[in-house]
Amino acid sequence: MHYQTRLSEVRIGPRVYQLHTIENVEVAIDQMFAELESRGAEDLLEELCPYFGTLWPAGQALAEWVWAQGAPAFAGRRVLELGCGLALPSLVAAHLGAHATASDLHPDVPAFLEKNLTANPGLHVGYTALDWRNGTVTETYDWILASDVLYERHHPESLVRFLSRSLGATGRAVVFDPRRSFWEQAKEQARHFGLSARAEELDEGGVLLAFEPEKSA
Repeated sequence: MHYQTRLSEVRIGPRVYQLHTIENVEVAIDQMFAELESRGAEDLLEELCPYFGTLWPAGQALAEWVWAQGAPAFAGRRVLELGCGLALPSLVAAHLGAHATASDLHPDVPAFLEKNLTANPGLHVGYTALDWRNGTVTETYDWILASDVLYERHHPESLVRFLSRSLGATGRAVVFDPRRSFWEQAKEQARHFGLSARAEELDEGGVLLAFEPEKSA
């Protein structure tokens, strides 16, 4: 798809990040539906819906949280962002010295990431196409980051299962949820997969879920 885009500025800490975003997501959705309808492929709309192309409040809140932890928490660490969209948390982690990898399923996300890396010189973020609901990774990570990913009933169990397989022994996962219906289930699922979990209410209007492997006695 060809999208009408604009260059937006987002300040996180002392740095202003330049992000190529879709100018009007609702218009882009309408255009995509018309295109898919003309091909008789309307059933692909959910999979290809371009929600990735806007900076959602949850993504910005997570990026601000990452910045607040500072370089000691992220420098030299392996970081994976799930359902990255515009990947602002990954960009901030990279700014703090992390080895960051952004991941998503939408086929247009890599092109936006490439543009946004060009717009923010000096930052290096890798990319992998990943469906955390069903997929696995071959490596483990020090940090796994995600924002607003718990929006269907089966997501809590799928997410916590993925985290249990993908965090290193001393790794941590942080998930920012804008108080959707399923965040409490994710917290409850943790004990079934050998993870400890805590929830923190944030002023930004959401809940920060933190997961880490349970320590052996």
